[in-house]
Amino acid sequence: MLHRFNLNFESVFLNVSQPPCHIARTHPAAAHLQTYRGRVHFGTMSTNALRKALSDMNDATTEYRALIGGLLYRNVSKPIVFNDKSLISFTRSNTTGQLAVTLDTDLVENDGSVIASLRENVITLNNTTDFVKLLGLNRQAVMHKQTGRIWCDLRLTPDNYVYELALSCILLIAPTYPIVLHPDRTKFGTINDNAPPNWLGGIFESKTKGEAGAFRIENSAMYVLNAAFENLGVGIDISVQICETPSDGD
Repeated sequence: MLHRFNLNFESVFLNVSQPPCHIARTHPAAAHLQTYRGRVHFGTMSTNALRKALSDMNDATTEYRALIGGLLYRNVSKPIVFNDKSLISFTRSNTTGQLAVTLDTDLVENDGSVIASLRENVITLNNTTDFVKLLGLNRQAVMHKQTGRIWCDLRLTPDNYVYELALSCILLIAPTYPIVLHPDRTKFGTINDNAPPNWLGGIFESKTKGEAGAFRIENSAMYVLNAAFENLGVGIDISVQICETPSDGD
């Protein structure tokens, strides 16, 4: 049975004891070597941070159900915020009523070159040399040709299903802080498959949709499994001081 957390309260801090940040000097796939010293906040964000994060809120969708990185978001205005920027937004068609998801950042390779974009349920492929767009019934994905790795997978579900769409993808917004939205789990700042989850199970909710937030991660890696977020302003808010990768001459 999942625990429920009513988030109409002040923040509670959970200290995360990890080694200081060091620089992943090679491939971001080795970014799991990088760890952070910081803390995770459970509850609401500070007033100033919350006001800034919600300043560009899109109210086009007031009710929705989406599975993002294996986590269920229901009526959450901004599921994931990274350094004050929303990464995912939703709209709904006035004619069909279909829910649409947009990645407010591009899918990029390790060197920062753009692979593809996702805007209102439409994936546009930029790098057709190394990647291919796969199409299926109510489904589309981006796959790396050589390795077969899926970089983005969007699936629309039938009416009255527990969620309206499911999205999984790899986001390399910062070279040393990967965000992996796997089909059944979410990882921030780590891709180490052998590490146990930092948080397993739980429903974070507010009785009525408001400005409450569930997690605030400061300079920390986090692995979340089997969680749901309901009626919140922000689901997971990440604040990370990025370590710069040194040049070859350093």
